[in-house]
Amino acid sequence: MYIQTNDSINMRGAKNSGFWKRLKQKALNALPNSTIKDPKDIEKYKKINTSISHPAKNRLIMGTTAIVTQPTIDFFNRDVSEDTRKVSRNRTIAKIIIGTLVGMAVRGSCYDIVKRTTVLNGNKKFSKAMLPPKYIKNFEEESQQLDNYRNALSTFLAMVAMSFTNFLVDAPLTLLLTNYFNRNLPNGNNEKKAGGE
Repeated sequence: MYIQTNDSINMRGAKNSGFWKRLKQKALNALPNSTIKDPKDIEKYKKINTSISHPAKNRLIMGTTAIVTQPTIDFFNRDVSEDTRKVSRNRTIAKIIIGTLVGMAVRGSCYDIVKRTTVLNGNKKFSKAMLPPKYIKNFEEESQQLDNYRNALSTFLAMVAMSFTNFLVDAPLTLLLTNYFNRNLPNGNNEKKAGGE
């Protein structure tokens, strides 16, 4: 397997670019080469790709990864006091839970809106409102391009929406949940609140 690169691009840290290219190439060379030919297998992988590319499910994957790793890092940070570690761990857990739930709700809602307004054969008032006319032919020929467009557009809209929900929803709910964890989780600190480090 070979990675083609554009050596004419100059970027900071170019001295190490040769090392990183070789490292990536070695990693790719270690993987076995395989070609999927069975139509059933191809369809299966397409469904998997479509599923995990859904903005709400994508946010769930990120949240699951975060809750498995980040609280542990906070709790075992020996550079701060034990009380600070506990409060930091609780705040991190609360932030991840609230961020994931709100993020899934916002991204899922945006995806539903985009899907309802990007119907190729739609005849309702807004069924084609978000379809760029110059790409409709491409979407009709290749449905995967339409899926990619929907995912990208809904993710963008969700980012705009979350610039407001982060302050209006995430922050107050995270504070409430952090204080709840401080009072009730094992080793929780009953005296410290979320903002009282």
